[in-house]
Amino acid sequence: MAISDVAHEIFSQDYYTTHGENATFIAKTYYHTTTAVCQIGSGSDAISSVSVSKNMFETVARDVLLERTDHTLELYEGSGANWRLVKGATPGNLGSFEEILFANNEMQDSPVIVALIANFRENGCAVGLSYVDLTKRVLGLAEFPDDSHFTNLESALVALGCKEILLPVEVAKSSEYRSLNEALSRCGAMVTERKKAEFKGRDLVQDLGRLVKGSMDPVRDLLAAFEFAPAALGCIMSYADLLADESNYGNYKIQRYDLARYMRLDSAAMRGTKCHGEQS
Repeated sequence: MAISDVAHEIFSQDYYTTHGENATFIAKTYYHTTTAVCQIGSGSDAISSVSVSKNMFETVARDVLLERTDHTLELYEGSGANWRLVKGATPGNLGSFEEILFANNEMQDSPVIVALIANFRENGCAVGLSYVDLTKRVLGLAEFPDDSHFTNLESALVALGCKEILLPVEVAKSSEYRSLNEALSRCGAMVTERKKAEFKGRDLVQDLGRLVKGSMDPVRDLLAAFEFAPAALGCIMSYADLLADESNYGNYKIQRYDLARYMRLDSAAMRGTKCHGEQS
């Protein structure tokens, strides 16, 4: 088993095991003691290991993917020196872990992944974003100007219930990234850096023709209305690998996300709303 902002790797046999820093994390966080850690090997070659029962694995998976925002989870199967990755998930893309996560509970919130492009200018920033709700099978696009505190972006991410944000790695290295990163961190979503080459709008109409039912004319018009968002949409579709699952064909809808139509809530206001709801 692997967990990350970190990736948490879990190895499946008749039971589960996790190793190295992941083992220490599991022991301290879920067993609340390091006595659960054993050492495999000796000397400088020794590696920490923790055994994880099926029930504990389900607890870890729910916490890592539904509650935390800075971890991914990977499950490997095999024996000896031969192990292969069989399942992987992030907070925004729960993938094949949904059966485990919601075995006894209905999904309350659909995980949403957002890809964004921030075009920095002298007097502010233009933000282009796209999002996918993998459960409801909805794709969306938006573009809007923003200030140095990314107030509009924060409101959009909160309103969408974003769990994961895809960001070009070049942006993450830019001098303007600090204020953007502060806004993203307030939203409690995992930031995943992707190569700039993945943010491309080429062949979108052709690919969307397989996912979206009906005429492509409205889709073409929608894409033509944006400057940056289509490239973000290209990254989303590639990252979520939507075309690999034929059950998606003809079952997605695509829409414009209009920030002005929704109540403006930043992350602090949203937390206050949740607290009030829990107390009432």
